Amino acid sequence: MPTTHDAVTALPAAGGANHSLLRNLLVKRMAYCLAADEDAQDLVAVDPQSGATILALIQNGRVYALDPEDTTSPHDGTSVLVSYDSRRYKLDDLSVPYHVLDKDLTAPPDDPEIGDAYLLVEPGTGDWAEFEGLVTLTGHGWEEISLPVGRMVYVADEDAYYHRRPTGEIVAGLGVGSISAGSLTPRHLLRGGDLVTWQVINQTTQSPPESPTDGDTYIAAAGSTGAWSGWGGSVVRYENGAWHRYVPATGWRAFDLTLNQPIIFQSPNWVVQAAGYNQVIQAFAAGAAAIDLAGSNNSGYTFSTTAPTQTTSRRIVETLTLQVQGQFAGQVFDVDYTANITASAINYSLNTTLSRSVRFSAGVFLDAVSAAADWASSFTTAVETNEAATNGIIAKSEIHCGFSITVPDTSPYTLSIILFPEVSNGTLNGGTVTLTRRRLVAKRRA
Repeated sequence: MPTTHDAVTALPAAGGANHSLLRNLLVKRMAYCLAADEDAQDLVAVDPQSGATILALIQNGRVYALDPEDTTSPHDGTSVLVSYDSRRYKLDDLSVPYHVLDKDLTAPPDDPEIGDAYLLVEPGTGDWAEFEGLVTLTGHGWEEISLPVGRMVYVADEDAYYHRRPTGEIVAGLGVGSISAGSLTPRHLLRGGDLVTWQVINQTTQSPPESPTDGDTYIAAAGSTGAWSGWGGSVVRYENGAWHRYVPATGWRAFDLTLNQPIIFQSPNWVVQAAGYNQVIQAFAAGAAAIDLAGSNNSGYTFSTTAPTQTTSRRIVETLTLQVQGQFAGQVFDVDYTANITASAINYSLNTTLSRSVRFSAGVFLDAVSAAADWASSFTTAVETNEAATNGIIAKSEIHCGFSITVPDTSPYTLSIILFPEVSNGTLNGGTVTLTRRRLVAKRRA
């Protein structure tokens, strides 16, 4: 059924205007504009003569519609405007929010605040039933907002962006091809450059080339001049019409096109990263060293998948040590230890007079950490006596163990070896082992 505009009856084509109808028309059918500094709480929304009520308010470019059923919503100046005579106007036009609090909820939180927004990836439940995309709490309650294709929304609890694909899915990050080639340079990457392997033209150029090509990269030589002045040893790269400096840290990698070799920064120098090992260090002692058994646990350490510890187990603490230092976290060292046992006087007690033997296990330790970083079984030898409680004599034997360890960072570590003897029948009570021609070698893998 068609509806006749109030102006038709208030202002007939013939005859004078109907004053009462015209007044109602102006009150009801025209949105009332509030200046930015005006407060809706000062506005009388109901005409005291006719009882007509303003149906819409406009403030700061936003439209608010009268909700005649609402008598309780508080005035917040944003989503709900309350007039002097307690008429409540609700925000009618919801814009797509640029950020939301969470994207993993499927039902409304317990204590939301007006303006809170969420991203629904899965179908909603409860007050969010049949909602999808974006939901926000307004003076009208929870409302759904359509998320346009391609529109980015920031999810606060993940510190991440999401967007909607043309196929409807909501996915993390930017669309494929959103970042054009060359628009991201290494300085935009996390930490500036240690996550990439640089490809440098050479390490000998001191003056910036006159006609560089975008992407040209060098390691500035000592004594560099011009735009590279004071940048010696740094990676310099020509990007978007200017030279940019990247100050290296230990562990940065590059490939020198002139040398045709990989290089690594080991402060304060760039060094060739050879295949295999790039450092070999050793400690050697030819003379005899009589070392007493330490520890109070007479049962000794039994070789197994459990690392030996330098706590209470009977042990022989080798005095040869090396200081090792990785060029980057997670670098691997191969360690070799050899020694000759030339004499021994190990005290033990037997439960029976059975024949017995002594097994030697060895562990490699970093600093004073209790558990070994790696361990191995070295050799087993017979003991030359069957007496129930005596000193065991071990024939001349060679210890030879290989280990592999990983350093957790670039800090210096003291590397040491501990031998763990174990008697096959009885307990260890103490004694001495004499070692000669002891050699400890650590080889750092490139």
